[in-house]
Amino acid sequence: MTNPVQDTISFALVAEETVINTTVKLTATISCIVTPDMTEAKLKEGIRAMMKMFISETQGADGKKSAVTWQFANLNRTTHASGMEQADLTATARVHESDNYSLEMRARAVSQEGMTITNVAADTTPPQHMIEAAESELRIKLLKKAQTELTKINEATAPLTYRLGNINYQMVADSAHFSMANATRSMNKTATAMAYGSTFGEEEDSLGNAVKLTLRASVELRHHAA
Repeated sequence: MTNPVQDTISFALVAEETVINTTVKLTATISCIVTPDMTEAKLKEGIRAMMKMFISETQGADGKKSAVTWQFANLNRTTHASGMEQADLTATARVHESDNYSLEMRARAVSQEGMTITNVAADTTPPQHMIEAAESELRIKLLKKAQTELTKINEATAPLTYRLGNINYQMVADSAHFSMANATRSMNKTATAMAYGSTFGEEEDSLGNAVKLTLRASVELRHHAA
């Protein structure tokens, strides 16, 4: 009597990766009173000069100082209570985490009459390219795990042989151990990102904003007919 052939074998695998980010994305609101004699070029020049006084340079990945690139968007022009034109816009820049201190106080210090910086916010979420790179590594890691498991199963079920039929990557919830409050808002849906706490020690200079990614793979092996 021969044993019936099991057409498929299914199992799950999980892999984790911690992404450590040492940069911060700053966002600020700039409000300017546009006087009748102020040209567009003069307005932009004044804004750039003020933001340069706010934060002009930051530490790069190589440890060296480099100029901060401020980007401006969402320009909105309205009429001020004085009757003059008011221009409001948003400024963003990515800086080293060591620059993330006393932001509102520093913004007030460089603000001037008719041109102010307010609502400074810091987002410690890792850049999207770091998240995507980590997700790619997780997928490769799970694929290798699946191939290793396939080899072991084929050894155990010989002379029957199986092949990889399907791998489905899924989100994993782990809120029991990690807070979802700081999860990245631009996260790929196949992984879960969670605040992982500080990653610094007494002898380390960098605080490090760590995000843990957890990826689950549902693996299906299919019988390989001779």
